[in-house]
Amino acid sequence: MSMVWRRLVYAMLPRRLDRQVMLSVTLLLCLIVPYFALHEAQKSAERVVSSATLQAKALAENIATTSVAHIITLDFASSDQLLLRTARFPSVIETQVVDIEGKIITDVMTASDGTPQLRYELTQLQPPANPVLQTERKGFLIIWEPVIGANLVGWVRLTYSLAEAEAIAQQYLYDYMLDGVILAVMLMASILLVMRRPLRMLRESAKFAAELKNKRGGYIPVDSSAIEVEQLGLALNEAATHLFEQEVAIRRALKALNTQKLALDEHTIVSITDVNGNITYANQRFLDATGFSSQELLGKQHNIISSGFHSEQYFGEMWKTITAGNVWHGEMLNRSKEGRELWVNTTIVPFMDEFGDPYEYVGIRTDITDMKKIEQELGEKAYSLKQLSENLEVLVKKRTAELEAANVQLQHLNKVKTDLVSVVSHELRTPLTSIKSFAGILKEDAGNIDIDTQRHFLSIINDESDRLGRLINDLLDLQKMDSGKTVWKDVSVNLVDVLKKSVEFFSSAYRDKHLSLQLLVEQDECLLCLDEDRVRQLFDNLLSNALKFTEQGAVTVAMSLSDCEVNITVTDAGIGIPEDEIDRVFESFHQVDSSDTRKAGGSGLGLTICKEIVEHYQGRIWVDSELGVGSSFNVALPLRK
Repeated sequence: MSMVWRRLVYAMLPRRLDRQVMLSVTLLLCLIVPYFALHEAQKSAERVVSSATLQAKALAENIATTSVAHIITLDFASSDQLLLRTARFPSVIETQVVDIEGKIITDVMTASDGTPQLRYELTQLQPPANPVLQTERKGFLIIWEPVIGANLVGWVRLTYSLAEAEAIAQQYLYDYMLDGVILAVMLMASILLVMRRPLRMLRESAKFAAELKNKRGGYIPVDSSAIEVEQLGLALNEAATHLFEQEVAIRRALKALNTQKLALDEHTIVSITDVNGNITYANQRFLDATGFSSQELLGKQHNIISSGFHSEQYFGEMWKTITAGNVWHGEMLNRSKEGRELWVNTTIVPFMDEFGDPYEYVGIRTDITDMKKIEQELGEKAYSLKQLSENLEVLVKKRTAELEAANVQLQHLNKVKTDLVSVVSHELRTPLTSIKSFAGILKEDAGNIDIDTQRHFLSIINDESDRLGRLINDLLDLQKMDSGKTVWKDVSVNLVDVLKKSVEFFSSAYRDKHLSLQLLVEQDECLLCLDEDRVRQLFDNLLSNALKFTEQGAVTVAMSLSDCEVNITVTDAGIGIPEDEIDRVFESFHQVDSSDTRKAGGSGLGLTICKEIVEHYQGRIWVDSELGVGSSFNVALPLRK
């Protein structure tokens, strides 16, 4: 918007310098003279008004001083005479004397013919709040002056006309304006007289400079009336001397530039754009590479050959570099008119003006499409080799991990085999030996053995047979669980009833061993979706262990509920478990290696089966034990219906 106004102002100015000087001086004087006249007139008016104000203030103070006795003694006649005399002073319009409440004592006004007279229409005025108050209105000055004796007894109100003072101030303004106009005319005439010769020299210099084009030599007479004009003439003469030499140098430079341009056009793809990115030139190699004609390219931007491969950030960095005046290098993927992809190695050079701003950009490109294809093929082969190497490495790692896992499994199976052999050698041999021994005795000497002894021997044979059966069942159950072939018959089960059945089943065995078996349950019902036989097997194994390893005291079974799970704890008063053996008690075939455990016997599979059952239902099982005090086996099952 400012540029439009500037051009409008320049268009309105006269073309000749002398007229521009005249206009500038006239405008300057038109601004200075009125300002000076107004300033001086204002100061004169202020002096006149100040003088009138002082005179009015003095009159009001004189009336107030004289009216003290009149108000106190109620001498209204003397007050009237005082105000009538005062009203004869020039510019006094009205005068009033009022008591402290504003009631008018005397009211005198000046008639239009200048005669003062008493006025009786007004009876009450509103005194001011402050002791002294001056109020101005257009053309008038109103003064309130307090009447003070021993204290405030009344007020004097004086209205004073400023018309005379304003007339004097207006006359001052006219006088100063007239003086200013005379001064301005004299200054303009002096300036024109002084500038006449230099301006004539400037006109002749301008004409001479216009005729210097394509000329050599030639001189202009130098006027020394002003140093600037003299320097201008000397400079023009020197310019005339060197002009031809510069033109010769320019012709040579243009010839060299055309030669370089021809060589560049023959070798590379060249385009030139303006500061906005619009194409102003494209050489033949550019046209051949893109398939466009010069008419299709000129005035367009380079996005006409964009492939869409590069991001906006990529081009943003490019424009940031070249607009800052720096050369940009990079590779670009373009697309020809027919859709063929064209990779070019690009250099963009900004050309700067005398102010350091770019005014055009030259783009120099080299076709690297074939090189890019070779790079792509090499990259694909390198990627394939890398993938093959990585696949081989992954395959080797996978096979190594499989072999390591197989080795671990073999070690585990070897340990299981060793443990199984140990169990079979002890847990199977012992009951078989007992069965064979007592069966042999009965066979060889049945007639000499009384009936009670025979029954006792048969009871031992029956117990050892049950022991063999339990061992075989445990092995079968564990094998099914390990192989995932166990059939789980989950139904809604009252866990309290299952606990009661298990405790009731073992109660006679505990009584025979003189042990106390207690069941502590806080509720009558706890419904869960479980396989009742497997849960019963879990509790039976825990109660069986407690029975085997407890010689005296009590075994307690407790059940409690929390927000998300049910907890069952079987606590015995048995031999306890060493601290270094607690983490291994749930392993297959593991038995605590002591004479007491060997005495109690067992396959080492019961707790392993318990762990498998609990973990099948996403529960937890653990043991707390103290050697010689007893153990607590804890089971936590989630509350799932």
